[in-house]
Amino acid sequence: MNLVFCRNVLIYFKRELQNQVHHLFLESLVKGGILCLGSKEGISYGGLAEKYESLDSKQKIYKKNIRIIYYKIRMNYEAIVIGVSAGGINAMKTILPTLPTQFGIPIVIVQHIGARSDGEWFRILEKLCNIKIKEAEEKEEIKSGMVYVAPPNYHLLIEKDKTFSFSIGERVNFSRPSIDVLFETASEVYEDKLIGVILTGANSDGAQGLKKLKKTAVWRLFKIL
Repeated sequence: MNLVFCRNVLIYFKRELQNQVHHLFLESLVKGGILCLGSKEGISYGGLAEKYESLDSKQKIYKKNIRIIYYKIRMNYEAIVIGVSAGGINAMKTILPTLPTQFGIPIVIVQHIGARSDGEWFRILEKLCNIKIKEAEEKEEIKSGMVYVAPPNYHLLIEKDKTFSFSIGERVNFSRPSIDVLFETASEVYEDKLIGVILTGANSDGAQGLKKLKKTAVWRLFKIL
């Protein structure tokens, strides 16, 4: 990843969790990648300062030090769920192509798309990414090294046996597929082994799902703009 833009989000986390998130950022950034933090956030703890070069101390903009060697953090996560608004294709075009072919855990994405979407945005991602991307299928087993995308006009749910199911229930926060539906069902299955990600946002869809994550595990929120 070339850029992590996370302004005034970490201030709501406890120091221990802030440190975990910072190491996730460090691991995700390429050498020379840029980290942008909020005015009340910084990298003055956990040995982070020596791993970045300050580009603008006032604006809290840092560049990952290209000379350092860092260790791979061992994380016992089993899935990542991502919620994206209708305009979030650019965010996904930035993040997903950085993932290797054999990424260790599955990623499940809900994007706000129209019921009659022609899937063009999906085909764009397929061409850009190394990792395999596909539309989720009902009763399909969720496997590592895959990116699954919710089909248009269906809520995407994760069942206890780690398979997908679909629903044509009422729209949630004006959305179907709904980010909340995915997040809430995923949190019941994966509990504290789940990472939740919000990429951009146009309404409150995803807020209740994040609350569910907070109750079942540590709250993980990365809002990439």
